[in-house]
Amino acid sequence: MILPNVCSLCMHDAENINHLFIHCHYASEIWARLLKEVGLSWVIPNRVDWLLASWGIGKVSEKGNTIWKLVYPVVCWLIWLERNKRVFEGCLEPAFNVACRAKEVACSWGLGHNQLGDFSVISTLRDWGRIFQM
Repeated sequence: MILPNVCSLCMHDAENINHLFIHCHYASEIWARLLKEVGLSWVIPNRVDWLLASWGIGKVSEKGNTIWKLVYPVVCWLIWLERNKRVFEGCLEPAFNVACRAKEVACSWGLGHNQLGDFSVISTLRDWGRIFQM
C-alpha cells in the first residue's frame, strides 16, 4: 500500500522533487555509484536546481564531457521511471541496476545524436572510467 505523499522509493520521507531526485536513500545511492566510478566526491546540493547548476566534471575529454552532460537528465529520468513502476506496477529495481542502466542510456543518447563519433555503447561502457580522464 502506498501512503499519500510518502516517497515510493524509500517509504520514509515525504515525496517532493528535492527528496525524490537527491535526498532519497535510493537516489543518493545511484548518484554515489556514478560519481565514485569517475573519481568524484562532492556534497550533494539541497535542491534539484542547484544540482543542475553545479553539474560538471571539470577538465575531461570531449567524449567524457558529452557523456557527463547526459548523466544528470538520464539519472533523473530513470529515477522517475522507477518511482512510477513502483507506484503503478509494484515492481522494484535495485539502485545498482539503475546506476548501470544510467551509463548505458547516457551512452546511447550520446551516440544517437552522433555526439561521440565512431564509438560504440559497448566500448564506451568498457572504458567508462577512462573517458573522463584527460
